[in-house]
Amino acid sequence: MLQISREYLNFLNMNKASKEPVDVQPNALNMLYAAEEENDLAFLKALENLESDYPLDFKFYPLLNQPPMGWTEGIGFVTETHIKAHLPYPPCDDQLFVICGPQIFESIMCKHLQSLGYSQEWYYAYSKDV
Repeated sequence: MLQISREYLNFLNMNKASKEPVDVQPNALNMLYAAEEENDLAFLKALENLESDYPLDFKFYPLLNQPPMGWTEGIGFVTETHIKAHLPYPPCDDQLFVICGPQIFESIMCKHLQSLGYSQEWYYAYSKDV
């Protein structure tokens, strides 16, 4: 997901410098980043740097099932409430969700998106290819 995020943000940066830029909505790239514990959040610093470097284009929200004392971000499993609060909502046809994680996580995320009214054409889970 880090590679996809970097490539997309690089595209946006080049697009802004173009003579004929493509119209892109602010906060066009949003990420829910879930893990069991804080040390499971691989590339956390890299994602924080992307958010700092592209404050109008990239937002991410980390969630932990077992947060350390003082954790101020999300706690627990990703729910429909998290999706509605931190990803583009309500659904519309110019969105794409890419879901990456263990197969059970991807399956749960697909069910959440379906129940919130997102078309299956608007999201991709890597486990669907296995």
